[in-house]
Formats: sequence, C-alpha cells, structure tokens
Amino acid sequence: MDWKMLLACITGSVEEHILLRNEYLAAENAIFRNQIKGRLHLSDADRQTLAEIGKKLGKQALEEIAKAAKPDTILGWHRKLVAQKFDGSDQRKSLGRPRVDKELEDWVVRMAKENRSWGYDRIAGALADLGYDISDQTVGNILKRRGLPSAPDRQKTTTWKDFIRRNLDGLLKPGQYLIHDRDTKFCAAFKHILDESGVKRLPLPAKSPNLNAIAERWIRSVKSEALSPLILFGERSLWYVLSEYVAHYHQERPHQGKGNVILFPTDPTQKRAERPIVCCERLGGLLKFYDREAA
Repeated sequence: MDWKMLLACITGSVEEHILLRNEYLAAENAIFRNQIKGRLHLSDADRQTLAEIGKKLGKQALEEIAKAAKPDTILGWHRKLVAQKFDGSDQRKSLGRPRVDKELEDWVVRMAKENRSWGYDRIAGALADLGYDISDQTVGNILKRRGLPSAPDRQKTTTWKDFIRRNLDGLLKPGQYLIHDRDTKFCAAFKHILDESGVKRLPLPAKSPNLNAIAERWIRSVKSEALSPLILFGERSLWYVLSEYVAHYHQERPHQGKGNVILFPTDPTQKRAERPIVCCERLGGLLKFYDREAA
C-alpha cells in the first residue's frame, strides 16, 4: 500500500474517533443541562475558559453544542476579556494621595498616646523635626482612623500611673511657694490662711497690663504643659520644674508660631541622619520629645 494512502486512512480514522468523542460529550452535556433547573452559576474563571474555547470554535459551532449560555453571550465574554487585557490598567496609577508609610503612622499614634496634650499641629511639628513631611490634617485622619480622640479629650484620661510617676521625679521636697495675681478671690482671709500655713506668697505687680501682654502666652504654656499636671512641694521643686521646662521649650519643643521648628536645637544636622528614632523624656515622662539615636 502506498504510504500516502496509509496516512490518509490513519488520519481519517483519528478524525472519526475525535468526532465520535465530541458527539458523545455533546449528547452527555445536553442530558445534564436538561436535568438542571434554572440558570447555571459560573465563576469568572469558568467564563474565561468558555470564552477562549468558544472564540476558537466560532458562532456556528457554538449554536450546535453550547448549553451553558447563548453563543452571543460567550463571544461577548471573550470581547470583554480582550478589552480588559488592553485597557492599560496595569500602567494606570491609583487616584488620590499616596498612603502614609506604616512606620510613620505608628509614630503618629505613639506620640498621641504618650503625649495626651499634643494636638495635630504639635505632632506634625515633632515629626517634621525628625525629617518627616506630614500635615496636621493627615495626623488627624490617622488618629480618627485608629480610634484616638483629639487632644482635649485625651487629656481627660490621664492615668494614676502617669500622674504618680511625674510627681516622684525629684519633686517631693520641703518648702511651699505660691505665685498669684491680684484677683479679688485672693481675699484677706485667703492670704491669712496661706501665711499661717507657712506658704510664701508672691503677688504679681498691680496695674501692669504689659506684664500679661508679654508673658501671658509663655505662662499659659508652662502652666498647661508642666505646672498644672504636677503637685509642687516647695520652691526647690518649682525651680526644678521650671528649669526642665525652659530647656525643653528652647531646645526640644517645636513651636507652631515659628513654622513648627525648634528655636535653639542642640545639633541641627543630627536630625536628618538615618538613625533609629528614640523617645526622650523630662519630668518623669510629662515632657516628651523625639530624636534620632546618637551615633
């Protein structure tokens, strides 16, 4: 037998066998489909598989064998698949601002928890001193997302542990001292009680409006950030707190009125070094600031 005839016989036999298998699968598929009530629930992967094969078969072949969906539907799946492949979504950038780095977000939360009186601007200033560029609005969004209240509400939740720790940092010393203005509530009886108790009074000068105009803002800062949260026992403890606060105020605290910068930093070049950030404290943790770890 000629080899060409032999090859034609073999090819015809294989094609007949494939046609019989396809005919059997189509019949079996039709039987299964007739026994299923309602629509078939196909996953995206199922649609993709049928779309790729259906495109190769063509609409005419699909009309003969397709049972899962109509031929136009299957070919529509394929067109959608092609459109998704070439829509440029891989190169498209996401809309909106970039997400805040997790390390920076963790520092925002930590500073808010460790410094209950710090507002959004104060936290942004402390981070700016460490080389981070973040706005006060972003700080507020992070704290709200983490379930942390604003500074006025955080101040109301001072724990006894923090309160006792602050007052044990060298403040329990003999002597008493009181600075007060000339408000009428400091009457003669009140002054007498203080004098009898051995408390030394230091009233502010009378009729001195410029005194408050010059010092009022600084007094407010030192009272709210250092004096009010503490119990002072004598002049020595008062001087100790004031000296610690003055050093913190000048060398460690960012000032919002000055663009969130430190007035007299000890080492301006050290802040930009890529060393780990550490939390530094004064007055038992009442005053905190953040710096790069020393080399």
